[in-house]
Amino acid sequence: MRLSELSQHNPAAVAAAVAIVVLFGVLALLRLPIQLLPDTRQPELFVNVEWREAAPTELEEALIEPIEEAMRGLPGMVEMRSEANRGRGGVGLTFEVGTDMTRVMLDVVSRLNTLPPLPPDAEEPQVFGGDSWQTENAASLLVRPVEGHSVPDIAVAYQQFIEEVVEPRLARVPGVSRVNLEGGRPREVRVVFDPHRLAALGITPQRLAETVVAARDVSAGFADVGRRQFTVRVTGREPVADLGGLVVGWSEDRPLYLRDVADVRLEHVDPVWFAFRSGVPAYYITLQRTSDSNTVELIDGLKEVIEELNAGPLATEKLMIEMSWDASVYVRRAIGFVQESLAIGILLAVGGLWYFLRGPRALLVIGASIPISLFFAIIALHLLGRSLNVVSLAGLAFSTGIVIDAALIVQGNVLRFLQEGRSAWDATVEGAREVLPALVASMLTSVAIFLPILFMEGLEGQLFQDLAITMSVSHAASLLVAMTVIPAANRWALAKGVPADQHVHWWRAMTGFAMRLTERPAARLGWIAGITGGSVLLVLLLAPKVDYLPVAQTDLIWNNIRLPPGGNIETARREFAPVVIERLRPYLEGTREPAIKYYNLSAWGGFGGAAAVYPRDPRDIQEMLRVLREEIMVGFPDTSIFAQRGSLLNVDGDNAREIRMDFQGADLGALMDAARVAVDAIPEAIPDTQPQAFPGLELNQPELQLVPDEWRIARSGLTRTEVAASIRAMTGGLWAGEYFDGDERLDIIVRSPQWHSPEELAELPIVTPSAGVQTVGDLTSLRQTVGPAQLVRIDGRRTVSVTMQPPDDLTLDESLEALKEQVEPKVREAMAPGVQVAYAGSANDLHEALRAMAQNFLLALVILLALMAALFRSIRDSLLVMAVLPVSVAGGILALRLVGVFGFQALDLLTMIGFIILLGLVVNAAILLVDQTRARERTGLPRRQAVAEALETRARPIMLSTLTAVLGMAPLIFMPGLGAEIYRGLAAVVAGGMIVGTAFTWVLMPSLLRLGEERRARVVEPQDATLPGEPA
Repeated sequence: MRLSELSQHNPAAVAAAVAIVVLFGVLALLRLPIQLLPDTRQPELFVNVEWREAAPTELEEALIEPIEEAMRGLPGMVEMRSEANRGRGGVGLTFEVGTDMTRVMLDVVSRLNTLPPLPPDAEEPQVFGGDSWQTENAASLLVRPVEGHSVPDIAVAYQQFIEEVVEPRLARVPGVSRVNLEGGRPREVRVVFDPHRLAALGITPQRLAETVVAARDVSAGFADVGRRQFTVRVTGREPVADLGGLVVGWSEDRPLYLRDVADVRLEHVDPVWFAFRSGVPAYYITLQRTSDSNTVELIDGLKEVIEELNAGPLATEKLMIEMSWDASVYVRRAIGFVQESLAIGILLAVGGLWYFLRGPRALLVIGASIPISLFFAIIALHLLGRSLNVVSLAGLAFSTGIVIDAALIVQGNVLRFLQEGRSAWDATVEGAREVLPALVASMLTSVAIFLPILFMEGLEGQLFQDLAITMSVSHAASLLVAMTVIPAANRWALAKGVPADQHVHWWRAMTGFAMRLTERPAARLGWIAGITGGSVLLVLLLAPKVDYLPVAQTDLIWNNIRLPPGGNIETARREFAPVVIERLRPYLEGTREPAIKYYNLSAWGGFGGAAAVYPRDPRDIQEMLRVLREEIMVGFPDTSIFAQRGSLLNVDGDNAREIRMDFQGADLGALMDAARVAVDAIPEAIPDTQPQAFPGLELNQPELQLVPDEWRIARSGLTRTEVAASIRAMTGGLWAGEYFDGDERLDIIVRSPQWHSPEELAELPIVTPSAGVQTVGDLTSLRQTVGPAQLVRIDGRRTVSVTMQPPDDLTLDESLEALKEQVEPKVREAMAPGVQVAYAGSANDLHEALRAMAQNFLLALVILLALMAALFRSIRDSLLVMAVLPVSVAGGILALRLVGVFGFQALDLLTMIGFIILLGLVVNAAILLVDQTRARERTGLPRRQAVAEALETRARPIMLSTLTAVLGMAPLIFMPGLGAEIYRGLAAVVAGGMIVGTAFTWVLMPSLLRLGEERRARVVEPQDATLPGEPA
């Protein structure tokens, strides 16, 4: 109590300390990084590989599998996921949280150096931080012509300008780690030859490649001549325009120049991507952020750069940049919602206090404890390197009505002493001293209950640690504020006296009511058994199904597009895109409802695409989803389109409510057969779902396989490799090497004009050393078949995944149960030997999280019991306090059910955290009653009178504490807004548990405290005193 007396003696020092806390709190608030969610991603590395014109099967064999083999056994690795596409692929490595990624990066690079030699035209593997497939972009940009300026192909017209002007400027934005020119078409040196003329002259495509790549400068060394040293160089590099003058062979005595057999020119690579912004062709750019960047600051800086570019160099070129995806929009809206709820919660809590206290000075002193305590939490977040996100803000919002408890109890006790006739000085000292043990016990239990959360690992630990930090620090700070600020401020607050308690008759009536209900021993036992047993039964009967994370959807509709197998990007641009654009036009113009604000349409590689649609009015989201599914994205042969709302809770880049069935084995056809059964069975078991298979379920990518005729090839004096190189030159192009023009490095591609039928390919000539000119058909046999357009491997095994997202009104647990009971039996019946199935995604995470939550809930109970036993020095009293937990948990379950009447509400991980928070809060009232009862018994009062006085003196602080806590959380329960679903269940559990727990505690605690009252009365004679609530 020395601290309270010192504070009362030195109000100026306390005021200065408060000012310092507020100042540092404001500075910390301004400097905290702003994110939507805490960083929930596991550490990841991505090994990117590229091999132009390579099929997925060859990419898997030559690059992906060797890399996987080299990466096996990396310390801390939990998953290895690989993809092989046409011409490119990669290996994603996921590690445990806390892994030393600097050491792992060095280990990965070292292992890559042990790989066998790569194919000549394959790029060296590159290692990047993060997962290329799952990392969410910080922003997406579209460069498009201004209105009235038409450009047939923006990538061809402005590729160099974007590379030299736009990309470097975007890369300098603070927080940007990588700029991806997704719509780019870089230049290349293309040597286009006539295969028939080349064969007639006896020249091979390989000879052309060797000649062109040899045209480069070579250093011959250094020579000392007299007093000088000369650098000797063979300047063999020629400008592209002069490469045609290179000699590639001889016809008798006449040289054959490259220009005689081929056309050499600078060309842009063939298009592999197109994008439209609301129907206008655009150039697509994505930005990825560094792990420690501030999303909002990054976007703000990016917007400034966009304005600068649009007003400067882009305006000169009649171009403009628009943001296609702005991650800060949802960050600002979600955080704005919590900030509004926080402000309204503070006003409601203070307003509730005003009704009961009415003294403006006392009210101001108590109300000031809210921001001061919250500033302590904000400073702690800054010191611990955390961010300001929806979870940490939710912790501040939940603390709004709770941190006022200590100040309320201290000030209420001070006012009681004043009304008994004590001086303001004595009332402050004695009032603080009397409640200090109970407040310390309450604070320690509230803080200790969060200890298990702080040590939780995995995603749930990362997600909830900010909540635990803010609430535990603010609770601890509230006790410090109550013991220092309240005594110091009371010299001013109590100077004009305080109004009498106008509700004292309420407290006496509540006390009398509780005492009458617990007067008889049988009634006490009945109340104890009825309340506890009924609570346990209610929890067992009404507990909702469990889910992973809340349904928190945005106003974005995402359409995943799978184009017809064997299609190419030009066909998609010519036949698919115009139809979609025309169908969306009336909705974009507003002539049809629901109107849309804008949309982005893109496709890549000829096999995949996406469309993001933003309704003008977010309330039209469901109708827009129906229109897309039933009217716009329909009627395209062999095209699959999956439309769904975007999720605010994208954890690790994936939807937080996604279930994945992984089929693994060596036989790709058998995997697809099993996955096909799952895709057909899932909609029957779970209506309103759109299961997606990845990769596709058909080996329908057309392939033209050329089987070498070993005898003919050998007799012709060739090898299989030489034949394959000639065929590659006459198809996708033979990579000869690189050409450096002093500014950029360009690929040199030797190729013939495109053939248009297998028969035409078979007739193309190949020069041989021993058999003259042969055709492709002479040296190989052609057969048409199909193959995979994409391959996926997980942990070194070929995998086909079927993913599905449960409907909004179905929990993950119910969906998983339906899959195991209705879908899995059908799948296993159709599975071939060697095929294995496993559940992954949120389904796997849910089971691990439930196990962790159960362990931490039990650990929290043990900590709570041990701490109270130490504080009370009595196991019996600590068990009395713990007895209020079942009824409080039942109150939380009832509140969840009530919220579920007005909208879907499951028992998700965030809601489960509410029950842990509840443990630390509902015991506060019980602690006060037990502490006050035992204190009065130690003065000699009989048990009955001690309980009655404890009830009357603590009725007001308990009532006001519950009221302020519930009012502080009310906005999170009732206010609509983006992300409201994230907190609604959590707030409902805490508020409902406190309301029901406090109500029944008022009967349960007297019943427990009065056990053995008659036996004790025989030893201690009752004093002649009228009990509260009884007639005098």
